[in-house]
Amino acid sequence: MLEYRDEREGMLSGRNCLITGVVGGFGRHLSRAFWEAGASLCLSSRNREKLNGLQDELSKTARADQRLFILPADLSKPEQVRALADEVIERFGHLTALVNNAARQCPIGLLWKTDFFQWENTLRLNLLAPLKLCAAFIPSMMKKVYGKVINLSGGGAAGPSSQLWRLRGRQGGPCTAF
Repeated sequence: MLEYRDEREGMLSGRNCLITGVVGGFGRHLSRAFWEAGASLCLSSRNREKLNGLQDELSKTARADQRLFILPADLSKPEQVRALADEVIERFGHLTALVNNAARQCPIGLLWKTDFFQWENTLRLNLLAPLKLCAAFIPSMMKKVYGKVINLSGGGAAGPSSQLWRLRGRQGGPCTAF
């Protein structure tokens, strides 16, 4: 009888990965996939309660060589981006993969009728936080001559639309900066 074996099993064994924005549907799915492939993970999101739940879920299937920790952070706050990067470096030593998944939708409506503070927070989270995390981790990846950065973007950055003008700069930025 043939036995099924997931091709991803062990594929990321020995790899240290940071994934941001993990409590939503896609981030949660990414976390599970990386974990099942054997990666050691640092998971980050603003919601500590949901992070704890995901940590509990993944811990049940931990392998001996896997490490898992959570770091709640609001990446729209520059000091929390730096603290996250510092803590990941302290715990892992180096990072093999960075997945920038944290994002929020920008304010909707006429530019002059939207809250400028919301724009600033959105740009800090969607554009500046991924850039700062890349700046924190890429040098050590280059030193190790290995590393992967995955900058995720919503569909608004992919094609033309008169209604999605405001999404272009913030979603496409990290994807085209490197």
